[in-house]
Amino acid sequence: MAVAALLAGCGDSGPKIERLSEKRERWKAEFEPAIREACSNDVVGITRIVRIRTLDGEEHPKLWTAVATVEHVNQMGGVERIDLPIKTQVGSAGLDNKAHVYCQVDRDAMREEEAARAKARLEERQRLR
Repeated sequence: MAVAALLAGCGDSGPKIERLSEKRERWKAEFEPAIREACSNDVVGITRIVRIRTLDGEEHPKLWTAVATVEHVNQMGGVERIDLPIKTQVGSAGLDNKAHVYCQVDRDAMREEEAARAKARLEERQRLR
């Protein structure tokens, strides 16, 4: 009778519930590898990731950001260094059905930064006239 109960799942405590502190610790462990994956997926000719600066003090990973300095081979064959702003997302995937941290290069932030630099250059030219 006891064997039948075990086979039917009775007495099994089921999947372990992950506490918020455990979830946060796991997310922090996933953060840097997710940044590295985002950089390698986004940059053609990447040779290395020089440095990663993270801001992960917020409670939820969606508010975490980072900047990755990467080197890549440019179109002329030289090595160029760029800073990539990184944004974070959380999503469920995989067989464990848990929320995991995913990162991607923040192209919107890159466009805004480039527009601000172009505006500053234009203002400087106008000032010099």
